Order: sequence, then structure tokens, then C-alpha cells
Amino acid sequence: MFPDALPGGKAALANVAPKNIGIGSLDDLDVAAVTLASGATKILLHGGYGPRYVQVPGGQGYVVYVRSGVLFAVAFDPERLEIRGDPVPLVQDVAADNS
Repeated sequence: MFPDALPGGKAALANVAPKNIGIGSLDDLDVAAVTLASGATKILLHGGYGPRYVQVPGGQGYVVYVRSGVLFAVAFDPERLEIRGDPVPLVQDVAADNS
């Protein structure tokens, strides 16, 4: 769910449902990187939805996503498909339209 292509077009960010767990809310979803050629999925974060890749001037990339009404960002290497460090809250009281 909620796919977002990464630079280079070889992978995308997406939400996936945790295995063997019912989804009570969007906050229960995992944030994953999906390799498009193989379909291989790598879980990056547990909990959160609507992941998007953003790159700031200077080249640093981040995954931004929402969890419990808070917009978070975490450094991300799109080549290695790896999170770098811990998520940081950016904005509180975020409402999302998931239709």
C-alpha cells in the first residue's frame, strides 16, 4: 500500500501488513523497501504509513511517514535500502486522508 518509487526506479517504499497480525489501524503497518525486479521486501520500520522519500539540498535522503498523528523523518540510503539512525518527530497533530 501507499507505494513511492525511489531514485533510479529499481525499488519503492511501501506499506506492508505484518505477517500473522491483524491490522487494527494504519499505524499497525510496516514501512518497507520493495525491490521491483524480484519483489523482495525489506522491513525498514514497524508502525507507520504513507512513506515518502525526500531528498534535501546537499544530497541527504529521508523517509518521512505518519504514525499516531505525528509526521516523522529518518535518514535513509536509497542505494542500500537502509535506515540511518532513529526517526525524529517533525510535526504533531497531522491528519491524513487515506481514501
